[in-house]
Amino acid sequence: MPKPDQRQRAMAANVRRLRRFRRWSARHLARSAHLPFSEIVRIETPTHGDHVSDDTIKGVARALDVDWLDLGITPEEDPDEPLLAANFRTKPDSNEGGD
Repeated sequence: MPKPDQRQRAMAANVRRLRRFRRWSARHLARSAHLPFSEIVRIETPTHGDHVSDDTIKGVARALDVDWLDLGITPEEDPDEPLLAANFRTKPDSNEGGD
């Protein structure tokens, strides 16, 4: 059974960190992302080296209100920036820039 790679582990940690920062249960995140609970468990526990589709990650990112590409950031890619929920770029506000 293949081990999860570094990006999968980073994504798992980041999703879990953001979810906990919002004080959401995994079930709440699953409902918000319109995904089965088992999919959230699979994302947060990448022990099988399972591939998670981009559409699934995008759904989780939308629910967490972050850019989906940020979910896979590892400390090695940006060692000066700790991976805290407050450091994730949030999606642009649809009301910005318009009067």
